[in-house]
Amino acid sequence: MATADQTGGRAAQGEPGEQGAQQGAAWPAARSAAAQLLAGRAAATAVQQAVALSGSPGLSRRHPLERYLRDVLSSRAHFPPDDTVLDALAGAALERGGPHRAG
Repeated sequence: MATADQTGGRAAQGEPGEQGAQQGAAWPAARSAAAQLLAGRAAATAVQQAVALSGSPGLSRRHPLERYLRDVLSSRAHFPPDDTVLDALAGAALERGGPHRAG
């Protein structure tokens, strides 16, 4: 980030497009979090279906699916909560103007 000395004093005053650039920065972050959410949900669904198809052996410590299930379920602790991601994505979409509907 530029200091006031580097920009000739303009940073202290703020440039006209500076606020719009900061607001637009929320969109890529929201999309990234949404991608993580979708990937996590898809992985969890796939592994849970595989375990369900394999039956009881899929829950045995010797079966690889048991490890995959533990990994995918523990990933929830590493990602932000679903509702937080969806709220941020909705806020960023509204900030951008969202889709315009004729009506």
